Amino acid sequence: MTPEGHIFNPKDLEGFPLWRAEYEALKAKHGSLLNAPVKPPREHVLPHRGNGRRKAPAPWIPTAQRGKR
Repeated sequence: MTPEGHIFNPKDLEGFPLWRAEYEALKAKHGSLLNAPVKPPREHVLPHRGNGRRKAPAPWIPTAQRGKR
């Protein structure tokens, strides 16, 4: 129980050592997490079509409008 009166779930209490170990590993790798490196998001590749060819996805058509022309 915390000073604020929060009672932890027993499953949460079992996970605390794992979370703590992950946090300590991140601190060892990057130093302070406030100074963690920021990486830009990677660009998504086009769907694979075989033989190394990439194809642009087809335009999405709502199901209700597929039969109408």
